[in-house]
Amino acid sequence: MQLSCGHRVCRSCNDSKIPADNNGVKYCPNDGEVIERAFPDTSALKEIMNLYCYCVSNEDGCGWQGPVLDLEHHVSVCESSVATPCPFQPLHCAFKGNANRLTRHMREERLLHDCLVVVFLQQYMNNNKENKNILDHIVHHSPLHPVSFLDIEEELQAVVQEVDRQTKSLHSLQQKFSITEQLVKKSTIKKNIFNQFYENFNALVQKIEDQVKTLDVSDEQREAERRDATRTKTSTVDKVKRLQDTNTSQSKQINEIGVKIRIAQCSSHDGTFTWKLDNLRSRMSEAQKGKVRELYTPPLFTSLHGYKFSAKVMLPGDRTTMYQGVSYLGVYIVVMQGDYDEILHFPFPYPIEITLRNFTNRAAITHTLYPDPQKPHFDKPIKNMNPAIGFARFCPIEKLKNEGFVKNDTIYFNIEVKKNGVNVNELDV
Repeated sequence: MQLSCGHRVCRSCNDSKIPADNNGVKYCPNDGEVIERAFPDTSALKEIMNLYCYCVSNEDGCGWQGPVLDLEHHVSVCESSVATPCPFQPLHCAFKGNANRLTRHMREERLLHDCLVVVFLQQYMNNNKENKNILDHIVHHSPLHPVSFLDIEEELQAVVQEVDRQTKSLHSLQQKFSITEQLVKKSTIKKNIFNQFYENFNALVQKIEDQVKTLDVSDEQREAERRDATRTKTSTVDKVKRLQDTNTSQSKQINEIGVKIRIAQCSSHDGTFTWKLDNLRSRMSEAQKGKVRELYTPPLFTSLHGYKFSAKVMLPGDRTTMYQGVSYLGVYIVVMQGDYDEILHFPFPYPIEITLRNFTNRAAITHTLYPDPQKPHFDKPIKNMNPAIGFARFCPIEKLKNEGFVKNDTIYFNIEVKKNGVNVNELDV
């Protein structure tokens, strides 16, 4: 703000930090003159807007510099400033940030993400408890008739078996999430309570049967009771089926979240990946028997929003892996459908270097796959993945076994996307 005397002060100082006398008159702190009025200083604003500054994401790799006037527009299009939500957002992780911060967040907040998974599992257990309470209420308030309970005994046994299956599934999750051990113990206690309830239920049915034998009920009354029991059975079975459908839906949700977690933990988003291929002798033996011969890496990405691809190893097992009587190990690259293909430039532009590591003083084996725009292997995938392309004679099997490439029945590949020297914008922005 500029005062009537010509001096400058900030707005907050003018509003609250320049005291007024008893008559409400304010005086300039610099020359003591009466402040008749204060107004926005347009000249100072222009000077500020012409000052040079860095991008707010300078520490994350953005090298933009320019006047303050252009900063807002730059931030709106800067890739380093685009906030991407955490993959655990469905589990209520509120983090958003650019690619570098998201990578750091995924690395540093593993405990937080494990806790979110545990909270979700706790909610799932609570839902199961609520469903069980509903079932208890239905059974407790249903008319007790020997015919109805005998007819639905088989369905109730199926419900008990489903509860057993859900409990076993929770036990398997305990191996991956040690923090859920206490929750599984509580689930076991609930199962025992349910089994005790089922035993009491059978005893009650037997008691009712004994009492019914002593009753002299007319055929007309028995037929009416049978019709009521049939209606009760139908209603109970429908409600049990709805509970089973709810449990099935929740199990699918847990499986989907588990798949997303495993993909997020195994995938690479920076174009580099070290592939550990263990149990080599066993895999070779299965390939010779005509079983599994093709082994794939997890999905790999050139960047956080870049191209999706995978590497494939072809183990020797028929004539296609032989040349002049020598068996070879084949290595290929497969371009896959990705979530961001619609805004990426195709064909796939980057060379990919594949290195088979050596554990002795001998040289490693390195081959580089250069993209050919004329081949359909590098086009935009119209199916799940394009045809594989690579090196059918990457390494002779005898050389692989005898020259230091195998350690503890394991071989290692280094896969690296070579972006240096390739002048291309991945995203169509």
